[in-house]
Amino acid sequence: MPNNSSLISKTVLIAEKAGLKDITPLELGNGGNLIIHLAPVFGNGHVNRLLD
Repeated sequence: MPNNSSLISKTVLIAEKAGLKDITPLELGNGGNLIIHLAPVFGNGHVNRLLD
């Protein structure tokens, strides 16, 4: 089974190839299924965090 960082890196690479730029992956859950939110990074460098 691949480690989470490898899966997250591959997910970001695929998202960038699909045209999504300036995103930061946030791991939302890892109970049995890995859940990744691809959060946009704003011009000020801050990430749009859904869980704050």
